[in-house]
Amino acid sequence: STQSTWGAQATPRAGAGGSTPSHTPVRDALGINESEPGATPEHISIAKQEKENRRLQNAQRKSVQSKLGGLPQPQNDFELQLTLTEEQQLLLKSQDGSHIPAIEPDASDREKALLLAAKRAQEQLLKKQTKSVQRSLPRPIQPPQTELEIEDPNDPEELIEKEALSLVHYDAVVNPIKGKKPLQKVAPRLDYISEEYLQHAEALLKAQLTEEMSKSNLFIRKDDGNFQLVDFAQYSEECIEAHKDLIFLPNPPRYLYSKAASHGDRLAAARHSFEVARNHMTAEVEKASKLESRVQLLTAGYLKRSEGLLLKLLDSHQQVEDLRVELKCFENLAANEQMAMKQRTEDLKTDVKTQMDRESKLQVLYHKLVQDLADVKIQVQKEKEARAAKLRKRGGQRPDEENKTEIPMEVDAEPPKSEKKKKKKKKKYSALI
Repeated sequence: STQSTWGAQATPRAGAGGSTPSHTPVRDALGINESEPGATPEHISIAKQEKENRRLQNAQRKSVQSKLGGLPQPQNDFELQLTLTEEQQLLLKSQDGSHIPAIEPDASDREKALLLAAKRAQEQLLKKQTKSVQRSLPRPIQPPQTELEIEDPNDPEELIEKEALSLVHYDAVVNPIKGKKPLQKVAPRLDYISEEYLQHAEALLKAQLTEEMSKSNLFIRKDDGNFQLVDFAQYSEECIEAHKDLIFLPNPPRYLYSKAASHGDRLAAARHSFEVARNHMTAEVEKASKLESRVQLLTAGYLKRSEGLLLKLLDSHQQVEDLRVELKCFENLAANEQMAMKQRTEDLKTDVKTQMDRESKLQVLYHKLVQDLADVKIQVQKEKEARAAKLRKRGGQRPDEENKTEIPMEVDAEPPKSEKKKKKKKKKYSALI
């Protein structure tokens, strides 16, 4: 948007050599007085200049919108034509029409292929690891640091133990346990063993395992030749029953059948079991007291806050119960009032009707009394005139004496106070109805 500024050729302001106005809004809207960029305003304030800028920007925006609105609607009717490079054209010419030129694979397909290849490579690498790593079995957190010295190179048990220790160290460095740092940066060197030797060793292990399982009473052979673990609950009960017949003697440390042991041996085994249990209990008590003190230290603030909150909770519960009782009472009271409201309304209507009838009778009586009063006044006036006429006939009377003998017969037509009170009551009952 173009800012509206005022240059040297702007229209002069009023009073500066002529009566021409400071600016012409219509021509400015048409863009006639657009001044040069960078010119400084000399005869208008900053607020007016900003207002003028906003007005021109709005006018230009509306003009652009009106022009865009006059454009025809787009028609989505088009064709795509692929332009081949020179190399692709030469390749098409050199090849048979039956052959399809090689097309570069899609980026997503290429990425999927790379991920699949990386996954397969990871699986192949995992197959070369130990079974403990493959199956995520438990491993020692801190493997032994010392190397095993072989006394007899021909002893297979020593060779197996050394190889197992080497594998444990290798796994601790290459595949450390989650959350643990490797023991060293350089992994120990392992001898490469071909796949054939590994398969042969696995077959030998399976044969030895089959032989051991056939001799053990923990497994039974099924009809298909495989072995199955016996009922663990039954085996556990048998072990417990067998353990009851055994006793441990501390000096010298050995196990004996209780039936074959003497009375002194059984007494010594019971004392040893009691000492072991007491020591274990003492250790557990100390451990529990330490944990209790630590828990009290850590949760002292929480306990104190919970006690305060418990008191507040009990107080709130009591308030809720009180409010529930009050609510029940007020609900019963409202129900009773609702039931008695109809009877009270009828009673009030009856009272109002009685009062209105009584006041109507009183109004009639009052009207009659007013008429009687008027009649009495007229009668008194007539008697007064007759008396005056008689006096004039007898010789006359002085005006001052006549005035003295006049009896004031003016009676206040205002109703008594009791009537006013009755009218107020009538208005009150009418408002209630």
